[in-house]
Amino acid sequence: MATVDPDQLAAAVADFMLVPRLCSLCGGRAVAGGAFIPDRPWEFGGPPPGAEKVRVIIYALCSRCIQSDGVAERVEMAFRVDGPQT
Repeated sequence: MATVDPDQLAAAVADFMLVPRLCSLCGGRAVAGGAFIPDRPWEFGGPPPGAEKVRVIIYALCSRCIQSDGVAERVEMAFRVDGPQT
């Protein structure tokens, strides 16, 4: 599997947040951004197993959602190809 340079990832998130964004979870005004690399990228529209590519999900959060419980799981569910799991 390909690797991701943490400095490049941080720069990509900073560039993403230069433009005013809406919260990826609730649609409020975003104050911070983040990124994650899914363990199973094909569930997020990424390459199939064995591909030499990395799927990076960059997201924005408002101050209320940042402080909520289970925010990492909620962000991951919001970006799944098949939508939130119920």
